[in-house]
Amino acid sequence: MINKLVIGILKLLSRLPLSFWYLVSDVLYFPAKRFYRRKVVLGNLKRVFPEKSDDELNKIADGFYKNFCDLIVEIFKSLTISMEEIRARCVVENPEMFDQNGCPDKEVLMYSIHNANWEWLALGLSAGSEYPCSPIVQVQSSDFANEYMKIIRSRFKGVAIPKSSAARFIVRNKDQKINIGILADQSPPHNQSKHWVNFMGVETPFINGLSNLPYLTQLPCYFSHFRRTERGKYSIKLVKLGEPPFEKGDLRILRKYVIESEALIRSDPSQYLWSHKRWKYEREENEELIKL
Repeated sequence: MINKLVIGILKLLSRLPLSFWYLVSDVLYFPAKRFYRRKVVLGNLKRVFPEKSDDELNKIADGFYKNFCDLIVEIFKSLTISMEEIRARCVVENPEMFDQNGCPDKEVLMYSIHNANWEWLALGLSAGSEYPCSPIVQVQSSDFANEYMKIIRSRFKGVAIPKSSAARFIVRNKDQKINIGILADQSPPHNQSKHWVNFMGVETPFINGLSNLPYLTQLPCYFSHFRRTERGKYSIKLVKLGEPPFEKGDLRILRKYVIESEALIRSDPSQYLWSHKRWKYEREENEELIKL
């Protein structure tokens, strides 16, 4: 009951124009860049850009914090933003790509990374194509956070898919036009099986789902190059990673995903989520390093 009341109040506040919320973002930026995970952000940047000076790294970090604060207020605005406004702000550059796969009128696996405002990526795909985006999500420990994010992610015909029930959802809806949204760039748990590749110049673990899911579902796979073009405006460019049939142990999607992810990050490093502890542990001697 309390959650519904709070969300109702937040919905009223979210109707304020984005111009107002960007002023809020400008204010949040100053404490955020000083107190929110600055050491983690700079540590990650130094790891992947060892050739850059401290001034260059700090400039990228400051850009990250500006993006991050805009992300916060844009997620807040997502409670009430209209489909027309999302369609205007998140432009799908080549929606015809969906008609060029070998499995028309079926689900597709849409991979991407935590870049720019990834929550608007899902909304933008739903508003700008015939394939509404249903992202696979990690259930939050907070009931309020779960309810809040479920409302946002389920707008415009999308559905937030809990990770634990993703396989059932995919099988049940295999013959429908749905984008299964997958952000596969976060670090897998240390005790979980994984793939190791050289990513951004660093040995990096990736989830096995990048090879297992295409094989188990036999669905076309895409990557979304989602980036900010100006404040409040985004571009979505689709790249085909591969089509079925996929064999067990097929690493094509993993390799192409890593290549596309790195290219997107290097095009504007400030838009990536550097506050995530991506490199928590190192590869064991018995773990293979996959060549790209």
